[in-house]
Amino acid sequence: MALRLVDVEPKPYSFCITPTGRELPEMIDHWARLECLLGSKLIRVPGPSLLDRIKAYKTLPNFRLRYCTREVKIEPFIAYARSMVPAVCYLWRDHKDRWQEIEALEHWTGHTLRSEQRDSWPAGLADLRKKFEEGYVPKGAAQTDMNLEVAERPTMCAWCAR
Repeated sequence: MALRLVDVEPKPYSFCITPTGRELPEMIDHWARLECLLGSKLIRVPGPSLLDRIKAYKTLPNFRLRYCTREVKIEPFIAYARSMVPAVCYLWRDHKDRWQEIEALEHWTGHTLRSEQRDSWPAGLADLRKKFEEGYVPKGAAQTDMNLEVAERPTMCAWCAR
């Protein structure tokens, strides 16, 4: 996305990442290549490591205790973005065509990408879209003074989804 944004809308950007502290060497190499292609360093947003959070909770993140994405990535990013006001964050709502494409695939396959057993929001993307169109704002998003609709959303990382 960073490379496409620089290509389509060239201007000075600050690209940031939220490392977990447990990245594989391939991810570290990817970030280095991306920095070369962008011609600037990626900002590593400080936050707790995943290992720090696991030790603090004395448990692995799971579908009942989904702290990993929120505490290691989302909250540090929001704090960083607030420190950079005015900041522009590129979110899913700006790409409704992509949302509709996946929504159609859910309908066609008869399955959802989300799970009613694990998600507190509607599992189907069509139902979730309707909820957003009715004015639903994810918990915590309306409480920020920036329009960052990812605040405290109950998303699930790949680890928690297992």
